[in-house]
Amino acid sequence: MTGLTRILPADNFVGDTLLDVGDGILLVERWCSLGLSYRGRSPNGTLFNISGIRLRKTAQWIINQCFFGSCEEGIEMLVNSTVGLISQNIVGSNNVIGIVCDNASSVRIIDNDIQEGRVGSGSGSHAIDMRRAGSKMMIMDNRINNWEDTGILINLFGATGDEELGVKCEGNHIEDTVGGILVNEDGWVSIHSNTILNGKVLAGDVAAAGITSAGSAEDISICNNIIACKRDIPLTTARFNNGISVNSARATVNGNMIRNVRDSGILLNNVVDSIVVGNNIADVRAVPAQLDGIREGGTANNNIIVANQIKGTVTPFTLIGAATLVYANKGFNRMDIRDTSAGLETFLTGSVTWDPGSIADAAVVSTTVTVTGAQITDFALAVFDSVTGIDVLISAFVQSGNTVRVVLMNKTGAPLDLASGTLSVSVFVPL
Repeated sequence: MTGLTRILPADNFVGDTLLDVGDGILLVERWCSLGLSYRGRSPNGTLFNISGIRLRKTAQWIINQCFFGSCEEGIEMLVNSTVGLISQNIVGSNNVIGIVCDNASSVRIIDNDIQEGRVGSGSGSHAIDMRRAGSKMMIMDNRINNWEDTGILINLFGATGDEELGVKCEGNHIEDTVGGILVNEDGWVSIHSNTILNGKVLAGDVAAAGITSAGSAEDISICNNIIACKRDIPLTTARFNNGISVNSARATVNGNMIRNVRDSGILLNNVVDSIVVGNNIADVRAVPAQLDGIREGGTANNNIIVANQIKGTVTPFTLIGAATLVYANKGFNRMDIRDTSAGLETFLTGSVTWDPGSIADAAVVSTTVTVTGAQITDFALAVFDSVTGIDVLISAFVQSGNTVRVVLMNKTGAPLDLASGTLSVSVFVPL
């Protein structure tokens, strides 16, 4: 079919619609399609396996200001449907999947309301299901609410050799879904400026991450997103297991705000050659506390973790990569700077509980503190919180690898008996 095919309000009906326009131009606007009746039931009470509208082998098309409800799929794109725009539609309640993109490319999905998937649909019930997405896809400014699987699923296909596929996922508001955004396969994907709130927990403790790059997904940018659960909602009711879960190589995770997830703010599982910078991670609930701010797992290595702010977690970092560089992060109200590669200034710390006992005037006592990574060419400083007055001198030096010697001298003019306290040591590695 060639030319212009236009579907207007007078064409509204209940049932499955398959449009095979070929090289023509398709315009669908202000149109309503209900898979079932308005009550969500067919006349005989059964459910149909239907879509609100299906496109097949269609180029140059627009679906605008329509309503789709009570379908298996609200909008379905099949078999090389390209160069299309889906905008300002309402994909209403009781759909199993909101919008499906199966072997389609150059499609923009913008400014749609995709609400309330069918209760009991479970795994596979996505608001936007890009199960085989081609290149040049844009998913922007959609409002997604209450689905029993991922809000936006992106599975890419078609890259060969140096050819990569691009997907832009930006400005979406996703709330009450099991997972927020899930990306599989390689493809130069940017996930920017999305708001993802209040992860849903299904029966059997089924939950997921706010944003996940899984499988072989590589070359992904995750920046400036907000991922959060309300602090007064129980973890058994609403949560994300992790804020951002990266399971691939060459990821950039930058400028995200993450609040009140269960396990890790950012999980780097088997991740290499990635950059994590400028993220703000906090758990402001009373109990239970989030486990990690940033965690490396599996075979993670050779990453750069810089200038992140972490507060309220059990531990700021769990890091395993021998070649991972960690620099200028703030965790638990102190700087936590570590560098395992050569040639950069680093800041190492250690502490121990110490009771120096009674010290005669002009006498000295000493002890050692383990500081992993310290070398005899490094500088050392010590602070002992039981010292509250003047005329008590404290010095520190690296005695041997990983060991700092701290010396305390009594200059008060009388015997001194200090209480047990915490002895903290900082070691600076010079350039």
